[in-house]
Amino acid sequence: MKKSFTIIILSILILFSCNKKEKNIASNINIDSKIKENTIFRKLNDSLEFNFNKRDSIGAKRSSNINFEITINDTITRVTELKAKSSFLNTYYFGKENEQIQTKKSDTLVVYIDNSDGYSSEGIKILVNKDNYDIKYFMTSDVILPNRQIELTKINSSKLILDKKNYNVNDSIFGYLEANLTYQNIFSLPQHIKTKGYFRTKIKENNY
Repeated sequence: MKKSFTIIILSILILFSCNKKEKNIASNINIDSKIKENTIFRKLNDSLEFNFNKRDSIGAKRSSNINFEITINDTITRVTELKAKSSFLNTYYFGKENEQIQTKKSDTLVVYIDNSDGYSSEGIKILVNKDNYDIKYFMTSDVILPNRQIELTKINSSKLILDKKNYNVNDSIFGYLEANLTYQNIFSLPQHIKTKGYFRTKIKENNY
């Protein structure tokens, strides 16, 4: 069993190291200040956000029309009804007094586009830092696994458009994403993910 587990891990690492020299981690961002004028956002105003738990704002306008198409072998699954949210990532360090953990806001902006209901979620996160970005696919649940997962997301192709280059807390983001990804962890077969659509969100303070 231990030998098989090791083989699986090595196969995942080999799969992604084959393209290590390619520019598949970070890509340049396209800036279009007029993207917020796209008719898609007016159409999003005509419908309410998907409410996965009662803590969500009932009157909120839809934040995204993005959906996923996930292919595993010959089986295709479509994931829709996704919401967008954003904040700056925090960095953590030990303070000098009593060695208490301190937090500091980083320069990395993260946009989550998922179907979180407070217990589980599936989606992607876009990590924006200066002129570059990264995309990660993720699945979470309230089930605690005995070991930390080894997981990798490879960007085969992608395009990200934002309405401006720099953002601050409480700013609104308008954007467009188109991506072709390959995701795998030690428990799954390779998943080929296609995603496309528009999103908007207001950057909130990260209190975690």
